[in-house]
Amino acid sequence: MLPFHQLVVDDPAFAPEGDEPFSIYTSWIETEFNNTVPEYAGTIGAGEATDTRHEVVVEVDGKRLAVSVPDSLLPTSARIHKPLAPVRSKTAHASAGGGNDVASPMQATVVKVEVAPGDAVIKGQTVVVLEAMKMEQAIAAPRDGIVAKVSAEVGTTVKAGFVLLSLEKSSST
Repeated sequence: MLPFHQLVVDDPAFAPEGDEPFSIYTSWIETEFNNTVPEYAGTIGAGEATDTRHEVVVEVDGKRLAVSVPDSLLPTSARIHKPLAPVRSKTAHASAGGGNDVASPMQATVVKVEVAPGDAVIKGQTVVVLEAMKMEQAIAAPRDGIVAKVSAEVGTTVKAGFVLLSLEKSSST
């Protein structure tokens, strides 16, 4: 643990004894904490200056990013020398098998309808966005086609299996 963090955790306001109340608040460090951490006077060792880097893939807001970090920052268990299997996409294909109906995979609230009857869609295109337990789920078209009917309305709650919209084959398929 870093010296600053250790001092905060050891402070009586952070870890009161007996019946004393927990008295930390948002600006406690700025207003009341007695910061007695001495300045770091050391130098970077030879091994640290030449630390090898490792590329780590992280997911932020549903997007995968490659980040290069020094190996010394990774716990031993995170030092992986072979690629992992790809992470499953967060976009749900609401119906499988190329059917005409796009159904809700779960009970949720419709927060966005991105298509209207007559619109051409391609496989994987987001057609509806649902929200359940504060998490948004993009629903993708299972195949290319033309939107025949939209049953989903923004603000309504739908059950699992509810038909959000129907597709018909496009003239080019």
